[in-house]
Amino acid sequence: MDNRFQEFRNQYKIPEITTNLMGEFSPNKTARDIYLQQLVEFSELVKDTPNKDLIAFKDPMVQDLVDYIMAAIVIENERINDSDVFPIQIYRRYKSNDSMAKKIEEWSGREEKKGAQVTDYLGFRVVPEAEHSVFYGDSDPVLQEMIDRRESMRLYLAERYKELSTSPEMTFNDYRLKCKEVLSKLKTVFPKEATTRIEYYDKLAETIDEDYNTYTTMLDDADEKLTLQDISELTHVNIKSLLTELTSQYPNEVMLYKLHKDLINTFENSELLRALGITMSNDPNRTKHKSTPNGYRSEFIGLDLSIKLKDGRIITLPIECQVQTQEQYRDGKAGFASHSKLEGKKVLLKSLPKKGDGKAYTDVNGALEEYRQFLHHIMNISPSFAIAKKTGDDFENERVNVTPYDLYEAFRLVSSVPKDNSTYFRIYSKYLNDLYERRDELLPSGTELLPKYIRYEDIPNPNSDYKAFSSFFATLRESLGGTLDYEREIKENDGDSKKEDTVRDI
Repeated sequence: MDNRFQEFRNQYKIPEITTNLMGEFSPNKTARDIYLQQLVEFSELVKDTPNKDLIAFKDPMVQDLVDYIMAAIVIENERINDSDVFPIQIYRRYKSNDSMAKKIEEWSGREEKKGAQVTDYLGFRVVPEAEHSVFYGDSDPVLQEMIDRRESMRLYLAERYKELSTSPEMTFNDYRLKCKEVLSKLKTVFPKEATTRIEYYDKLAETIDEDYNTYTTMLDDADEKLTLQDISELTHVNIKSLLTELTSQYPNEVMLYKLHKDLINTFENSELLRALGITMSNDPNRTKHKSTPNGYRSEFIGLDLSIKLKDGRIITLPIECQVQTQEQYRDGKAGFASHSKLEGKKVLLKSLPKKGDGKAYTDVNGALEEYRQFLHHIMNISPSFAIAKKTGDDFENERVNVTPYDLYEAFRLVSSVPKDNSTYFRIYSKYLNDLYERRDELLPSGTELLPKYIRYEDIPNPNSDYKAFSSFFATLRESLGGTLDYEREIKENDGDSKKEDTVRDI
Protein backbone atom coordinates (compact mmCIF):
# COMPACT_ATOMS: atom_id res chain seq x y z
CA MET A 1 0.00 0.00 0.00
CA ASP A 2 1.31 3.44 -0.95
CA ASN A 3 2.81 5.32 2.02
CA ARG A 4 0.90 8.47 1.13
CA PHE A 5 -2.37 6.54 1.19
CA GLN A 6 -1.54 5.09 4.61
CA GLU A 7 -0.60 8.52 5.88
CA PHE A 8 -3.86 9.93 4.56
CA ARG A 9 -5.90 7.22 6.31
CA ASN A 10 -4.02 7.82 9.56
CA GLN A 11 -4.77 11.54 9.47
CA TYR A 12 -8.48 10.78 9.84
CA LYS A 13 -7.86 9.33 13.27
CA ILE A 14 -8.90 12.14 15.56
CA PRO A 15 -5.70 12.97 17.46
CA GLU A 16 -5.18 13.44 21.14
CA ILE A 17 -5.68 17.18 21.26
CA THR A 18 -4.14 19.12 24.08
CA THR A 19 -6.59 21.77 25.19
CA ASN A 20 -4.55 22.84 28.19
CA LEU A 21 -3.98 26.54 27.66
CA MET A 22 -0.70 26.26 29.54
CA GLY A 23 0.76 24.14 26.73
CA GLU A 24 2.98 25.47 23.97
CA PHE A 25 1.35 26.90 20.83
CA SER A 26 2.66 25.24 17.66
CA PRO A 27 1.34 26.81 14.43
CA ASN A 28 1.97 23.61 12.45
CA LYS A 29 0.29 21.26 14.95
CA THR A 30 -2.59 23.64 15.58
CA ALA A 31 -3.14 24.07 11.84
CA ARG A 32 -3.20 20.29 11.49
CA ASP A 33 -5.80 19.95 14.24
CA ILE A 34 -7.94 22.66 12.68
CA TYR A 35 -7.66 20.97 9.27
CA LEU A 36 -8.94 17.71 10.76
CA GLN A 37 -11.80 19.56 12.38
CA GLN A 38 -12.71 21.18 9.05
CA LEU A 39 -12.43 17.80 7.31
CA VAL A 40 -14.95 16.19 9.64
CA GLU A 41 -17.21 19.26 9.37
CA PHE A 42 -17.05 19.06 5.58
CA SER A 43 -17.96 15.38 5.59
CA GLU A 44 -20.91 16.11 7.87
CA LEU A 45 -21.91 18.97 5.59
CA VAL A 46 -22.07 16.95 2.35
CA LYS A 47 -23.26 13.55 3.60
CA ASP A 48 -26.71 12.50 2.38
CA THR A 49 -26.63 15.33 -0.20
CA PRO A 50 -25.85 15.40 -3.94
CA ASN A 51 -22.46 16.81 -2.89
CA LYS A 52 -21.27 13.74 -0.97
CA ASP A 53 -18.67 12.78 -3.62
CA LEU A 54 -16.98 16.19 -3.30
CA ILE A 55 -15.02 14.78 -0.35
CA ALA A 56 -12.92 13.14 -3.07
CA PHE A 57 -11.26 16.55 -3.55
CA LYS A 58 -9.79 16.15 -0.03
CA ASP A 59 -7.79 13.12 -1.16
CA PRO A 60 -4.06 13.92 -1.71
CA MET A 61 -3.90 11.84 -4.88
CA VAL A 62 -6.89 13.67 -6.34
CA GLN A 63 -5.22 16.95 -5.39
CA ASP A 64 -2.13 15.77 -7.29
CA LEU A 65 -4.38 14.96 -10.24
CA VAL A 66 -5.84 18.48 -10.12
CA ASP A 67 -2.29 19.91 -10.23
CA TYR A 68 -1.52 17.75 -13.28
CA ILE A 69 -4.73 18.93 -14.94
CA MET A 70 -3.81 22.57 -14.38
CA ALA A 71 -0.36 21.99 -15.87
CA ALA A 72 -1.88 20.11 -18.81
CA ILE A 73 -4.30 22.96 -19.57
CA VAL A 74 -1.46 25.50 -19.57
CA ILE A 75 0.69 23.39 -21.92
CA GLU A 76 -2.03 21.92 -24.14
CA ASN A 77 -3.56 25.34 -24.77
CA GLU A 78 -0.34 26.34 -26.55
CA ARG A 79 0.22 22.97 -28.25
CA ILE A 80 -3.24 22.80 -29.80
CA ASN A 81 -3.98 26.40 -30.81
CA ASP A 82 -2.39 28.68 -33.42
CA SER A 83 0.52 31.07 -33.16
CA ASP A 84 -1.72 33.86 -31.82
CA VAL A 85 -2.56 31.86 -28.71
CA PHE A 86 -2.36 33.67 -25.37
CA PRO A 87 -0.03 32.00 -22.81
CA ILE A 88 -2.18 31.56 -19.72
CA GLN A 89 -1.99 31.21 -15.97
CA ILE A 90 -4.55 29.47 -13.80
CA TYR A 91 -5.64 30.48 -10.31
CA ARG A 92 -7.12 27.61 -8.29
CA ARG A 93 -9.25 27.73 -5.17
CA TYR A 94 -11.41 25.38 -3.12
CA LYS A 95 -14.41 26.79 -1.29
CA SER A 96 -14.17 27.13 2.47
CA ASN A 97 -16.58 25.13 4.63
CA ASP A 98 -18.50 28.30 5.50
CA SER A 99 -18.87 29.27 1.85
CA MET A 100 -19.95 25.73 0.95
CA ALA A 101 -22.52 25.66 3.77
CA LYS A 102 -24.00 28.98 2.60
CA LYS A 103 -24.23 27.71 -0.97
CA ILE A 104 -25.99 24.49 0.08
CA GLU A 105 -28.41 26.46 2.23
CA GLU A 106 -29.08 28.93 -0.58
CA TRP A 107 -29.76 26.16 -3.09
CA SER A 108 -32.03 24.29 -0.67
CA GLY A 109 -34.43 27.23 -0.80
CA ARG A 110 -34.59 27.33 -4.59
CA GLU A 111 -36.94 24.84 -6.22
CA GLU A 112 -34.91 24.61 -9.43
CA LYS A 113 -31.73 23.81 -7.46
CA LYS A 114 -33.10 21.12 -5.16
CA GLY A 115 -31.22 17.87 -5.70
CA ALA A 116 -28.51 19.63 -7.71
CA GLN A 117 -24.80 19.40 -6.97
CA VAL A 118 -22.78 22.52 -6.15
CA THR A 119 -20.56 22.93 -9.21
CA ASP A 120 -18.02 25.52 -8.04
CA TYR A 121 -16.46 23.83 -5.00
CA LEU A 122 -13.26 23.69 -7.07
CA GLY A 123 -12.74 26.72 -9.27
CA PHE A 124 -10.18 27.58 -11.95
CA ARG A 125 -9.75 31.17 -13.08
CA VAL A 126 -7.87 31.35 -16.39
CA VAL A 127 -6.18 34.66 -17.22
CA PRO A 128 -3.63 35.47 -19.97
CA GLU A 129 -0.13 36.01 -18.61
CA ALA A 130 0.06 39.39 -20.36
CA GLU A 131 -2.10 41.69 -22.44
CA HIS A 132 -2.18 40.64 -26.10
CA SER A 133 -3.48 42.02 -29.36
CA VAL A 134 -5.08 40.02 -32.17
CA PHE A 135 -5.06 41.61 -35.61
CA TYR A 136 -6.38 38.81 -37.78
CA GLY A 137 -9.85 37.26 -37.64
CA ASP A 138 -8.71 34.06 -39.39
CA SER A 139 -12.01 33.58 -41.28
CA ASP A 140 -14.00 34.12 -38.10
CA PRO A 141 -16.49 36.91 -38.96
CA VAL A 142 -17.46 37.46 -35.30
CA LEU A 143 -13.84 37.94 -34.28
CA GLN A 144 -13.15 40.18 -37.28
CA GLU A 145 -16.09 42.41 -36.40
CA MET A 146 -14.75 42.74 -32.86
CA ILE A 147 -11.28 43.59 -34.21
CA ASP A 148 -12.77 46.29 -36.45
CA ARG A 149 -14.60 47.84 -33.47
CA ARG A 150 -11.42 47.71 -31.42
CA GLU A 151 -9.36 49.41 -34.14
CA SER A 152 -11.98 52.14 -34.50
CA MET A 153 -11.74 52.75 -30.75
CA ARG A 154 -7.94 52.74 -30.94
CA LEU A 155 -8.03 55.53 -33.56
CA TYR A 156 -10.53 57.50 -31.52
CA LEU A 157 -8.33 57.36 -28.43
CA ALA A 158 -5.24 58.35 -30.40
CA GLU A 159 -7.06 61.43 -31.68
CA ARG A 160 -8.30 62.42 -28.21
CA TYR A 161 -4.87 62.05 -26.63
CA LYS A 162 -3.35 64.08 -29.47
CA GLU A 163 -5.92 66.84 -29.01
CA LEU A 164 -5.13 67.12 -25.31
CA SER A 165 -1.40 67.27 -26.04
CA THR A 166 -1.56 69.81 -28.86
CA SER A 167 -4.39 71.91 -27.43
CA PRO A 168 -3.66 72.27 -23.71
CA GLU A 169 -6.26 75.03 -23.41
CA MET A 170 -10.01 74.84 -24.10
CA THR A 171 -13.28 76.25 -22.88
CA PHE A 172 -15.10 74.54 -20.04
CA ASN A 173 -17.90 73.68 -22.48
CA ASP A 174 -15.44 72.00 -24.89
CA TYR A 175 -14.07 70.02 -21.96
CA ARG A 176 -17.59 69.07 -20.84
CA LEU A 177 -18.52 67.79 -24.31
CA LYS A 178 -15.31 65.79 -24.63
CA CYS A 179 -15.89 64.15 -21.22
CA LYS A 180 -19.48 63.24 -22.14
CA GLU A 181 -18.25 61.78 -25.42
CA VAL A 182 -15.73 59.55 -23.61
CA LEU A 183 -18.39 58.53 -21.09
CA SER A 184 -20.67 57.48 -23.95
CA LYS A 185 -17.85 55.39 -25.41
CA LEU A 186 -17.23 53.76 -22.02
CA LYS A 187 -20.87 52.72 -21.82
CA THR A 188 -20.55 50.87 -25.12
CA VAL A 189 -17.73 48.58 -23.95
CA PHE A 190 -19.93 47.07 -21.21
CA PRO A 191 -22.90 44.77 -21.84
CA LYS A 192 -26.44 45.95 -21.14
CA GLU A 193 -26.48 43.90 -17.91
CA ALA A 194 -23.90 46.27 -16.39
CA THR A 195 -26.63 48.63 -15.19
CA THR A 196 -24.81 49.92 -12.09
CA ARG A 197 -21.66 50.64 -14.08
CA ILE A 198 -23.62 52.45 -16.80
CA GLU A 199 -25.57 54.44 -14.17
CA TYR A 200 -22.22 55.49 -12.67
CA TYR A 201 -21.10 56.91 -16.04
CA ASP A 202 -24.49 58.65 -16.47
CA LYS A 203 -24.05 60.21 -13.05
CA LEU A 204 -20.63 61.56 -14.04
CA ALA A 205 -22.21 63.09 -17.14
CA GLU A 206 -24.85 64.77 -14.96
CA THR A 207 -22.15 65.99 -12.56
CA ILE A 208 -20.13 67.76 -15.23
CA ASP A 209 -23.33 69.31 -16.65
CA GLU A 210 -24.17 70.65 -13.19
CA ASP A 211 -20.62 71.94 -12.68
CA TYR A 212 -20.72 73.70 -16.05
CA ASN A 213 -24.13 75.27 -15.36
CA THR A 214 -22.86 76.58 -12.04
CA TYR A 215 -19.79 77.98 -13.78
CA THR A 216 -21.82 79.81 -16.46
CA THR A 217 -24.13 81.44 -13.92
CA MET A 218 -21.21 82.94 -12.04
CA LEU A 219 -19.07 84.34 -14.88
CA ASP A 220 -19.74 86.87 -17.60
CA ASP A 221 -17.30 85.19 -19.99
CA ALA A 222 -18.01 81.47 -19.72
CA ASP A 223 -16.22 80.85 -23.05
CA GLU A 224 -12.81 81.82 -21.71
CA LYS A 225 -10.12 79.27 -22.55
CA LEU A 226 -8.67 77.46 -19.55
CA THR A 227 -5.88 74.99 -18.90
CA LEU A 228 -6.67 71.44 -17.81
CA GLN A 229 -5.32 72.34 -14.38
CA ASP A 230 -7.77 75.26 -14.16
CA ILE A 231 -10.67 73.06 -15.22
CA SER A 232 -9.73 70.35 -12.70
CA GLU A 233 -10.41 72.91 -9.96
CA LEU A 234 -13.94 73.41 -11.30
CA THR A 235 -15.01 69.77 -11.59
CA HIS A 236 -14.03 66.35 -10.26
CA VAL A 237 -14.69 64.70 -13.63
CA ASN A 238 -11.19 64.02 -14.98
CA ILE A 239 -10.95 63.42 -18.72
CA LYS A 240 -7.49 61.85 -18.46
CA SER A 241 -8.79 59.25 -15.98
CA LEU A 242 -11.75 58.52 -18.27
CA LEU A 243 -9.48 58.05 -21.28
CA THR A 244 -7.18 55.79 -19.24
CA GLU A 245 -10.14 53.63 -18.25
CA LEU A 246 -11.38 53.45 -21.82
CA THR A 247 -7.88 52.51 -22.97
CA SER A 248 -7.82 49.56 -20.57
CA GLN A 249 -11.38 48.43 -21.28
CA TYR A 250 -11.81 48.56 -25.05
CA PRO A 251 -9.53 45.57 -25.99
CA ASN A 252 -11.35 43.22 -23.59
CA GLU A 253 -13.99 42.04 -26.05
CA VAL A 254 -11.44 40.72 -28.57
CA MET A 255 -9.14 39.18 -25.97
CA LEU A 256 -11.92 37.44 -24.05
CA TYR A 257 -13.47 36.04 -27.23
CA LYS A 258 -10.14 34.69 -28.50
CA LEU A 259 -9.08 33.28 -25.11
CA HIS A 260 -12.44 31.60 -24.58
CA LYS A 261 -12.45 30.15 -28.11
CA ASP A 262 -8.92 28.74 -27.68
CA LEU A 263 -9.78 27.10 -24.37
CA ILE A 264 -12.93 25.50 -25.78
CA ASN A 265 -10.79 24.14 -28.62
CA THR A 266 -8.28 22.81 -26.08
CA PHE A 267 -10.89 21.04 -23.97
CA GLU A 268 -12.56 19.54 -27.02
CA ASN A 269 -9.38 18.27 -28.68
CA SER A 270 -6.83 17.44 -25.98
CA GLU A 271 -6.35 13.68 -25.72
CA LEU A 272 -4.21 14.24 -22.62
CA LEU A 273 -6.98 16.09 -20.75
CA ARG A 274 -9.47 13.36 -21.72
CA ALA A 275 -7.05 10.73 -20.40
CA LEU A 276 -6.86 12.64 -17.10
CA GLY A 277 -10.67 12.51 -16.89
CA ILE A 278 -11.53 16.05 -18.05
CA THR A 279 -14.49 16.70 -20.34
CA MET A 280 -16.74 19.69 -20.90
CA SER A 281 -20.10 19.59 -19.17
CA ASN A 282 -23.16 19.24 -21.39
CA ASP A 283 -25.13 21.41 -18.96
CA PRO A 284 -25.75 24.75 -20.77
CA ASN A 285 -26.14 26.50 -17.42
CA ARG A 286 -22.48 25.81 -16.62
CA THR A 287 -20.88 26.99 -19.87
CA LYS A 288 -22.09 30.54 -20.34
CA HIS A 289 -21.31 34.23 -20.35
CA LYS A 290 -21.85 36.15 -17.13
CA SER A 291 -22.29 39.89 -16.69
CA THR A 292 -23.34 41.59 -13.47
CA PRO A 293 -24.67 45.12 -12.80
CA ASN A 294 -21.32 46.39 -11.48
CA GLY A 295 -19.55 45.53 -14.75
CA TYR A 296 -18.10 42.18 -13.75
CA ARG A 297 -17.66 40.07 -16.91
CA SER A 298 -16.48 36.53 -17.39
CA GLU A 299 -16.93 33.45 -19.54
CA PHE A 300 -17.66 30.22 -17.67
CA ILE A 301 -16.79 26.75 -18.92
CA GLY A 302 -18.22 23.82 -16.97
CA LEU A 303 -15.73 20.98 -16.65
CA ASP A 304 -16.30 17.46 -15.33
CA LEU A 305 -13.58 15.32 -13.77
CA SER A 306 -14.55 11.64 -14.04
CA ILE A 307 -12.70 9.09 -11.90
CA LYS A 308 -13.24 5.33 -12.01
CA LEU A 309 -13.25 3.70 -8.57
CA LYS A 310 -12.05 0.22 -7.56
CA ASP A 311 -15.59 -1.17 -7.72
CA GLY A 312 -16.04 0.08 -11.28
CA ARG A 313 -18.29 2.98 -10.32
CA ILE A 314 -17.46 6.33 -11.89
CA ILE A 315 -17.78 9.50 -9.88
CA THR A 316 -18.02 12.85 -11.64
CA LEU A 317 -16.63 15.92 -9.88
CA PRO A 318 -17.50 19.38 -11.25
CA ILE A 319 -14.94 22.10 -11.83
CA GLU A 320 -15.92 25.69 -12.57
CA CYS A 321 -13.53 27.20 -15.11
CA GLN A 322 -13.78 30.98 -15.30
CA VAL A 323 -12.13 32.88 -18.15
CA GLN A 324 -11.17 36.56 -17.92
CA THR A 325 -8.75 39.06 -19.40
CA GLN A 326 -6.15 40.62 -17.12
CA GLU A 327 -8.16 43.86 -16.97
CA GLN A 328 -11.37 42.03 -16.07
CA TYR A 329 -9.49 40.09 -13.40
CA ARG A 330 -8.04 43.28 -11.90
CA ASP A 331 -11.43 44.99 -12.05
CA GLY A 332 -12.99 42.06 -10.18
CA LYS A 333 -10.23 41.98 -7.55
CA ALA A 334 -9.69 45.65 -6.72
CA GLY A 335 -11.67 47.80 -9.14
CA PHE A 336 -15.25 48.92 -9.64
CA ALA A 337 -16.47 45.30 -9.85
CA SER A 338 -14.48 44.03 -6.87
CA HIS A 339 -16.08 41.44 -4.60
CA SER A 340 -15.41 43.51 -1.49
CA LYS A 341 -17.63 46.33 -2.80
CA LEU A 342 -20.69 44.08 -2.84
CA GLU A 343 -23.27 44.41 -0.07
CA GLY A 344 -22.30 42.23 2.88
CA LYS A 345 -18.84 41.50 1.48
CA LYS A 346 -16.86 44.16 3.30
CA VAL A 347 -13.55 42.98 4.70
CA LEU A 348 -13.48 42.34 8.44
CA LEU A 349 -9.98 42.00 9.87
CA LYS A 350 -9.71 39.95 13.04
CA SER A 351 -7.46 41.60 15.60
CA LEU A 352 -4.02 40.06 15.84
CA PRO A 353 -3.35 38.29 19.16
CA LYS A 354 -1.52 40.54 21.56
CA LYS A 355 1.83 39.75 23.13
CA GLY A 356 1.39 40.15 26.87
CA ASP A 357 4.39 41.77 28.60
CA GLY A 358 6.46 41.22 25.46
CA LYS A 359 5.99 37.43 25.60
CA ALA A 360 6.29 35.49 22.35
CA TYR A 361 3.20 33.71 21.07
CA THR A 362 4.87 30.39 21.83
CA ASP A 363 5.46 31.29 25.47
CA VAL A 364 3.90 28.63 27.72
CA ASN A 365 2.16 31.33 29.71
CA GLY A 366 0.65 33.02 26.67
CA ALA A 367 -3.07 33.18 25.87
CA LEU A 368 -2.89 30.15 23.57
CA GLU A 369 -6.61 29.89 22.92
CA GLU A 370 -6.56 33.35 21.38
CA TYR A 371 -3.82 32.20 18.99
CA ARG A 372 -5.79 29.08 18.07
CA GLN A 373 -8.89 31.14 17.34
CA PHE A 374 -6.89 33.53 15.17
CA LEU A 375 -5.38 30.68 13.14
CA HIS A 376 -8.81 29.09 12.76
CA HIS A 377 -10.11 32.42 11.43
CA ILE A 378 -7.29 32.64 8.86
CA MET A 379 -7.72 29.03 7.73
CA ASN A 380 -11.48 29.38 7.55
CA ILE A 381 -11.43 32.29 5.09
CA SER A 382 -8.33 31.12 3.23
CA PRO A 383 -9.00 27.75 1.61
CA SER A 384 -6.45 26.17 -0.69
CA PHE A 385 -5.17 28.58 -3.33
CA ALA A 386 -2.52 28.00 -5.99
CA ILE A 387 -1.40 29.49 -9.26
CA ALA A 388 -0.10 27.53 -12.26
CA LYS A 389 1.98 29.19 -14.97
CA LYS A 390 4.66 28.16 -17.43
CA THR A 391 8.36 28.86 -17.00
CA GLY A 392 11.35 28.08 -19.23
CA ASP A 393 12.83 29.77 -22.28
CA ASP A 394 12.04 27.11 -24.86
CA PHE A 395 9.44 24.44 -25.37
CA GLU A 396 11.77 21.50 -24.67
CA ASN A 397 12.76 22.86 -21.26
CA GLU A 398 9.39 24.29 -20.29
CA ARG A 399 7.69 23.37 -17.07
CA VAL A 400 4.63 24.56 -15.20
CA ASN A 401 4.99 25.93 -11.68
CA VAL A 402 2.04 25.08 -9.44
CA THR A 403 2.68 27.37 -6.50
CA PRO A 404 0.45 27.23 -3.42
CA TYR A 405 -0.25 30.50 -1.68
CA ASP A 406 0.75 30.26 1.96
CA LEU A 407 -1.81 31.41 4.49
CA TYR A 408 -0.49 34.95 4.50
CA GLU A 409 -0.69 35.18 0.70
CA ALA A 410 -4.11 33.51 0.60
CA PHE A 411 -5.39 35.95 3.19
CA ARG A 412 -4.03 38.82 1.11
CA LEU A 413 -5.75 37.46 -1.97
CA VAL A 414 -9.14 36.82 -0.37
CA SER A 415 -9.24 40.03 1.62
CA SER A 416 -8.18 42.41 -1.16
CA VAL A 417 -9.23 45.96 -0.50
CA PRO A 418 -9.65 48.36 -3.46
CA LYS A 419 -6.72 50.75 -3.54
CA ASP A 420 -9.01 53.64 -4.46
CA ASN A 421 -10.18 53.74 -0.85
CA SER A 422 -7.07 55.16 0.76
CA THR A 423 -8.20 54.92 4.39
CA TYR A 424 -9.19 51.26 4.19
CA PHE A 425 -6.09 50.48 2.17
CA ARG A 426 -3.77 52.04 4.76
CA ILE A 427 -5.45 50.06 7.55
CA TYR A 428 -5.30 46.92 5.44
CA SER A 429 -1.62 47.38 4.56
CA LYS A 430 -0.62 47.98 8.17
CA TYR A 431 -2.54 44.90 9.28
CA LEU A 432 -0.82 42.67 6.74
CA ASN A 433 2.59 44.14 7.50
CA ASP A 434 2.06 43.31 11.19
CA LEU A 435 0.85 39.81 10.28
CA TYR A 436 3.88 39.25 8.06
CA GLU A 437 6.26 40.34 10.83
CA ARG A 438 4.69 37.73 13.16
CA ARG A 439 4.27 34.98 10.55
CA ASP A 440 6.81 32.58 12.08
CA GLU A 441 4.98 32.56 15.41
CA LEU A 442 1.39 32.64 14.13
CA LEU A 443 1.32 30.85 10.77
CA PRO A 444 2.34 27.30 9.87
CA SER A 445 4.97 26.34 7.34
CA GLY A 446 5.77 23.08 5.57
CA THR A 447 6.69 21.29 2.38
CA GLU A 448 3.08 21.35 1.16
CA LEU A 449 3.50 25.11 0.70
CA LEU A 450 6.45 24.70 -1.68
CA PRO A 451 5.93 25.02 -5.45
CA LYS A 452 5.74 21.98 -7.70
CA TYR A 453 7.56 21.97 -11.03
CA ILE A 454 5.62 19.88 -13.52
CA ARG A 455 7.08 19.15 -16.95
CA TYR A 456 5.01 17.81 -19.81
CA GLU A 457 6.62 14.38 -19.41
CA ASP A 458 5.74 14.36 -15.68
CA ILE A 459 2.00 14.40 -16.41
CA PRO A 460 0.46 10.88 -16.43
CA ASN A 461 -0.03 10.17 -20.13
CA PRO A 462 -1.07 6.78 -21.57
CA ASN A 463 0.39 7.67 -24.96
CA SER A 464 3.92 8.26 -23.66
CA ASP A 465 4.19 5.93 -20.62
CA TYR A 466 1.17 3.71 -20.16
CA LYS A 467 2.73 1.82 -17.24
CA ALA A 468 3.32 4.99 -15.20
CA PHE A 469 -0.14 6.25 -16.16
CA SER A 470 -1.80 3.02 -14.98
CA SER A 471 0.26 2.98 -11.79
CA PHE A 472 -0.76 6.54 -10.90
CA PHE A 473 -4.47 5.88 -11.34
CA ALA A 474 -4.27 2.53 -9.54
CA THR A 475 -2.76 4.29 -6.53
CA LEU A 476 -5.33 7.07 -6.84
CA ARG A 477 -8.21 4.56 -6.83
CA GLU A 478 -6.79 2.87 -3.74
CA SER A 479 -6.38 6.17 -1.93
CA LEU A 480 -9.76 7.46 -3.03
CA GLY A 481 -11.42 4.26 -1.85
CA GLY A 482 -10.14 5.03 1.63
CA THR A 483 -11.37 8.60 1.40
CA LEU A 484 -14.89 7.59 0.41
CA ASP A 485 -14.88 4.83 3.04
CA TYR A 486 -14.14 7.53 5.58
CA GLU A 487 -17.18 9.49 4.41
CA ARG A 488 -19.28 6.38 5.04
CA GLU A 489 -17.65 5.91 8.45
CA ILE A 490 -18.71 9.43 9.41
CA LYS A 491 -22.26 8.64 8.35
CA GLU A 492 -22.32 5.36 10.32
CA ASN A 493 -20.87 7.05 13.40
CA ASP A 494 -23.27 9.96 13.23
CA GLY A 495 -24.37 9.35 16.80
CA ASP A 496 -20.88 9.05 18.20
CA SER A 497 -21.03 12.06 20.50
CA LYS A 498 -17.64 11.32 21.98
CA LYS A 499 -15.94 11.77 18.60
CA GLU A 500 -17.95 14.88 17.88
CA ASP A 501 -17.18 16.43 21.27
CA THR A 502 -13.47 15.65 20.87
CA VAL A 503 -13.34 17.44 17.55
CA ARG A 504 -15.15 20.47 18.88
CA ASP A 505 -12.56 20.82 21.62
CA ILE A 506 -9.93 21.82 19.08
